[in-house]
Amino acid sequence: MQGKIDAMGGMAGSQDLQILSKGFEPIVFLIMDYGISIPANSLIINTNWEEKVGPEIVLKYVRGIMKGFILAKKDRKRVMEDIIKYRPDQKNFYDLRLAQCYPLWNYRYKSDIVEKNGFGWIDKARMANTQDILFDVGLLKKKVDVGEYYTMEYLNDASVRPLAMEFVKSPLDPNLKAYYEKVTQKK
Repeated sequence: MQGKIDAMGGMAGSQDLQILSKGFEPIVFLIMDYGISIPANSLIINTNWEEKVGPEIVLKYVRGIMKGFILAKKDRKRVMEDIIKYRPDQKNFYDLRLAQCYPLWNYRYKSDIVEKNGFGWIDKARMANTQDILFDVGLLKKKVDVGEYYTMEYLNDASVRPLAMEFVKSPLDPNLKAYYEKVTQKK
């Protein structure tokens, strides 16, 4: 936004929309279109925090986050309105996220792994393939055992598993496409 970089790696539907909300026109190349699969909708838990608070608190956090993702899928407008309450300075950005990001990802990209196994599921073979590509092009300096880096311990918990599948089965907010069309017609 300050004109100091020519290109950057980022999350489509986030950094690109932040730039767009400030009046700049980014050109976005989606790496998924080139066969690289990077996980999204995953939870990152600090292991020091996990050890400090214990598994029951972590499970409570995971269930809360999943319920938030389910609500965002069912009623994206309400979620964005709630976010804007706390960050009114970001209204343009969140309006763009509501209008462009969520419909884009949900209409264009589907994950067969998530559809089958639920929110947050990680396929080790796909992760290893992505890591190999990122290593080959020099974005990673060393490879790690993806099985040691990611865990599905909390996803397999009996109190979380139904939520992981509810996310997949929840209907996409029917107002999203209409909202997207309304906002994009203003331009």
